[in-house]
Amino acid sequence: MNGFHLIFLPYADDKRNVDFTEKIPANQQQVKKMKEIIQKLRFKYRSESFENPVLQQHYMNLEALALDLMEPEKAEDLTGKNNLVELMDGRLGSLAEEFKQLVYPPGYDPNGKTIKQKQGSCTEQPEKKAKMELSEEMVRNHVDKGTLGKLTVPILKDICRIYKLTGGGKKQELLDCGCLIPIISVQHI
Repeated sequence: MNGFHLIFLPYADDKRNVDFTEKIPANQQQVKKMKEIIQKLRFKYRSESFENPVLQQHYMNLEALALDLMEPEKAEDLTGKNNLVELMDGRLGSLAEEFKQLVYPPGYDPNGKTIKQKQGSCTEQPEKKAKMELSEEMVRNHVDKGTLGKLTVPILKDICRIYKLTGGGKKQELLDCGCLIPIISVQHI
């Protein structure tokens, strides 16, 4: 382990209340079945029983170099996941299936996709933002003060639509259309 560990401490506003799901305690049958499984999987560990696969591959490479072989043999990994799973399945037999039947409800599919629900209820519709209505007087005030650039793109699009101006989707194009508003408002009078 090189280096150091950096642990962020939360500020007071980072703390939140977490809703914990209710834990269902295991019944006596489930506990008894799990004890049987653990007893079946127990064994005395002896480090000399397991060869280091990386070291074995290194020895195979050295052997291939010494004997001028084209490719070294592959070292067998006795600690690999596939070997361990096969060994466990062989030792357990039907105990694992019996335990699954005790713990999981009938028809449970562990590979089935779960649908994540968004927070809140399913029937709630997101609220739409209310449109900000601009009167002609407010538009003239913005034009006189030169503050049209502070308005948002949707509001500028509404202004162009009200005055029947064609404007692009970009703010600068909409502002260019907005510069014609005083001329149009004078023509209406």
